[in-house]
Amino acid sequence: MNMLATHPDTLMYGSGSAAVGQDSETMKDEWGHVWEHVGIPITRMSLQEEFHELVTTWRENTQFQSSITAMVADRAYLHIVAMGTSVVPLILRELSERPDQWFWALSALTQADPVRQAHRGQIGKMRDDWLRWADAAGYHW
Repeated sequence: MNMLATHPDTLMYGSGSAAVGQDSETMKDEWGHVWEHVGIPITRMSLQEEFHELVTTWRENTQFQSSITAMVADRAYLHIVAMGTSVVPLILRELSERPDQWFWALSALTQADPVRQAHRGQIGKMRDDWLRWADAAGYHW
């Protein structure tokens, strides 16, 4: 499913009429705010400038947040994901310089999950797994 072309009201969570969890509802609500702006040039900033502005906003919005679900449901984070695969090298550079919760975005954008089971929950090792995978996959950051 092309998330960038799909309005959040048409997304299906789970199967059929099954109950939707609170996390899914939160993601749907936040994605709706991002979807309103996808394809509409909000600024005339370069990709890098817009990315760094959104990263700053995301960090400010989530600096006291302990829930990873809430961190990745933040509007700025979802806007970064909505920017598409062109931001993958920017995310990788950010991850290499300052480890943070970029793993969900990277998985969503690359359809990969190179984190070893033994490394889950260990941000430094998760970062290393992603950077090793990205290097082998030919990404430059």
